[in-house]
Amino acid sequence: MERTSEEMQRAMSAIENAKRILKAGDRVRLLRTLFSKDLFIKSMGRSLEGEELTRLLKGRSVHLTYTFQCWDGDWIVSASGINDIAPIGISQLNGQEVDFSLPLTASLVDAGKAISEGKEVYRYESVPF
Repeated sequence: MERTSEEMQRAMSAIENAKRILKAGDRVRLLRTLFSKDLFIKSMGRSLEGEELTRLLKGRSVHLTYTFQCWDGDWIVSASGINDIAPIGISQLNGQEVDFSLPLTASLVDAGKAISEGKEVYRYESVPF
């Protein structure tokens, strides 16, 4: 599947913005599509059976939470060593909704850092945090 220039720009923007805000220990939540039983068990750290496992193995997406450790180029590395996390997929930072693909202003960078420090930040419709 070929990506459009708009998708690539959003992905690059998410990388740039995430690099400005994330610090070690931050909890990030994202949507992942898991295709194999081994990958699913490795990602979740537990074994599932029956209908729940069958539903998830059909290519469905699941929300996973990772602890940010560092960067490997443009990929996020979690504290557990998962190293293929793309910033574009992050939907929450320390429990608060976030969209790193949106343009950041200085005030939004401050809001992102506040979220990263565990402070409550109130969102408005025009603010991605």
